[in-house]
Amino acid sequence: MKLQLQALADRLLDPNSMISISASLAELDTIEPHTAPDSVERGRVDHLRALVEWKAHRLDASIGHYTAALRIDAKTPFLSADERLMANYNAAKQAEHNGECKIALPFYQTAAALMAPDPSHSESQRLGIQESIGYCLHELGRFEEARHVNTAVLAGGERLFGLADPKLIPVLINLAQNDYELHQPAAARAGLQRVLAIATQAGDAEHVDSALFQLGVLAFEAGQPDEARRYMTRRLTLARAAGDAARIQRAQDDLDVLEDKLRGQ
Repeated sequence: MKLQLQALADRLLDPNSMISISASLAELDTIEPHTAPDSVERGRVDHLRALVEWKAHRLDASIGHYTAALRIDAKTPFLSADERLMANYNAAKQAEHNGECKIALPFYQTAAALMAPDPSHSESQRLGIQESIGYCLHELGRFEEARHVNTAVLAGGERLFGLADPKLIPVLINLAQNDYELHQPAAARAGLQRVLAIATQAGDAEHVDSALFQLGVLAFEAGQPDEARRYMTRRLTLARAAGDAARIQRAQDDLDVLEDKLRGQ
């Protein structure tokens, strides 16, 4: 059984190997009845099932098997260091994708702890996991903690990529959201202005529009109607210049909503 499991694992982990999803799952179906609950062999079966489901893009199915494998591994370690790291990371990504940050966060934190002492991982990879941790903390309402993590991610990203790289946009947006929830509108505005500048330079229309919209909202909430109008109008002007009908419609709709709110004041 161990040799059969190892042979299947070798095929699944070989990037050059062609595997059949249905045949691999059928093979695991024949093995599993001969494994004891909570045994290393059962853990290996769950881990391989998770890998197969992940490769098949059936991610909802994979998370349960990753969780089962990691539970057994915690009692009787059988995963390699890389397998343990990727199992935690993949489980976290799927939980986050499902909107379940409460489940995702401890998986991300474990993955980050496992990655920390391993020199084979890049600083960019480490920052990526920390960014995900910051995002999940925010989604869970832990805004101070999220801001602390995101501030460190931004500093690391600036050292790694420079001060105006588009890779900084996600964490700048996360920080602006942290600041907004922490009732620091000036800091949120400064972050969004930075997003706007970087996105404009990079020709990133989606983030330009998002930054202009959020800046307009902040201006409205601060009692600055003319500034709010300028941001929303600028967004519409850019959309018209691009000739993107859907983008024009979104910008016009949001400007109309703003005008309705201003008339109602």
